[in-house]
Amino acid sequence: MTAGSLLTSGRCAEAVDVALLVVRADPLRESAHEVLIGAYLAEGNREQAFRAFGRLRTTLRRELGVEPSTRLVHRLRSERCEAALG
Repeated sequence: MTAGSLLTSGRCAEAVDVALLVVRADPLRESAHEVLIGAYLAEGNREQAFRAFGRLRTTLRRELGVEPSTRLVHRLRSERCEAALG
Protein backbone atom coordinates (compact mmCIF):
# COMPACT_ATOMS: atom_id res chain seq x y z
CA MET A 1 0.00 0.00 0.00
CA THR A 2 1.06 3.58 -0.57
CA ALA A 3 1.35 6.13 2.21
CA GLY A 4 -1.58 8.01 0.69
CA SER A 5 -3.84 4.98 0.65
CA LEU A 6 -2.87 4.14 4.23
CA LEU A 7 -3.74 7.68 5.26
CA THR A 8 -7.05 7.55 3.40
CA SER A 9 -7.95 4.33 5.20
CA GLY A 10 -7.18 5.90 8.58
CA ARG A 11 -3.96 4.02 9.20
CA CYS A 12 -2.04 7.16 10.13
CA ALA A 13 0.92 5.65 11.96
CA GLU A 14 1.61 3.30 9.06
CA ALA A 15 1.22 6.19 6.62
CA VAL A 16 3.85 8.13 8.57
CA ASP A 17 6.26 5.18 8.42
CA VAL A 18 5.84 4.69 4.68
CA ALA A 19 5.98 8.42 3.90
CA LEU A 20 9.18 8.76 5.93
CA LEU A 21 10.78 6.00 3.85
CA VAL A 22 9.80 7.75 0.62
CA VAL A 23 10.96 11.16 1.87
CA ARG A 24 14.33 9.72 2.86
CA ALA A 25 14.71 8.04 -0.53
CA ASP A 26 13.65 11.14 -2.49
CA PRO A 27 13.83 14.30 -0.36
CA LEU A 28 12.66 16.50 -3.25
CA ARG A 29 9.41 14.60 -3.74
CA GLU A 30 6.90 17.11 -2.43
CA SER A 31 3.95 14.74 -2.70
CA ALA A 32 5.58 12.38 -0.18
CA HIS A 33 6.14 15.29 2.20
CA GLU A 34 2.52 16.29 1.76
CA VAL A 35 1.30 12.82 2.76
CA LEU A 36 3.70 12.79 5.71
CA ILE A 37 2.44 16.16 6.91
CA GLY A 38 -1.17 15.07 6.38
CA ALA A 39 -0.58 11.93 8.41
CA TYR A 40 0.96 13.91 11.25
CA LEU A 41 -2.01 16.28 11.20
CA ALA A 42 -4.47 13.38 11.16
CA GLU A 43 -2.75 12.04 14.26
CA GLY A 44 -3.09 15.47 15.88
CA ASN A 45 0.67 15.90 15.85
CA ARG A 46 0.91 19.50 14.68
CA GLU A 47 4.44 19.98 15.98
CA GLN A 48 5.82 17.17 13.79
CA ALA A 49 3.79 18.43 10.84
CA PHE A 50 5.34 21.88 11.11
CA ARG A 51 8.82 20.40 11.58
CA ALA A 52 8.35 18.25 8.47
CA PHE A 53 7.24 21.31 6.54
CA GLY A 54 10.31 23.23 7.73
CA ARG A 55 12.60 20.44 6.55
CA LEU A 56 10.84 20.39 3.18
CA ARG A 57 11.11 24.16 2.79
CA THR A 58 14.81 24.14 3.68
CA THR A 59 15.53 21.31 1.25
CA LEU A 60 13.60 22.87 -1.63
CA ARG A 61 15.24 26.26 -1.09
CA ARG A 62 18.74 24.79 -0.87
CA GLU A 63 18.47 22.31 -3.74
CA LEU A 64 16.11 24.02 -6.18
CA GLY A 65 15.71 27.62 -5.04
CA VAL A 66 11.93 27.23 -4.79
CA GLU A 67 9.25 27.28 -2.09
CA PRO A 68 6.82 24.46 -1.23
CA SER A 69 3.49 24.45 -3.05
CA THR A 70 0.96 27.03 -1.97
CA ARG A 71 -1.59 24.26 -1.35
CA LEU A 72 0.60 22.83 1.39
CA VAL A 73 1.27 26.27 2.88
CA HIS A 74 -2.46 27.04 3.02
CA ARG A 75 -3.20 23.73 4.69
CA LEU A 76 -0.66 24.39 7.43
CA ARG A 77 -1.87 27.96 7.92
CA SER A 78 -5.38 26.61 8.32
CA GLU A 79 -4.14 24.16 10.96
CA ARG A 80 -2.38 26.96 12.81
CA CYS A 81 -5.59 29.03 12.84
CA GLU A 82 -7.66 26.10 14.07
CA ALA A 83 -5.16 25.42 16.87
CA ALA A 84 -5.29 29.06 17.96
CA LEU A 85 -9.09 28.99 18.08
CA GLY A 86 -9.31 25.60 19.58
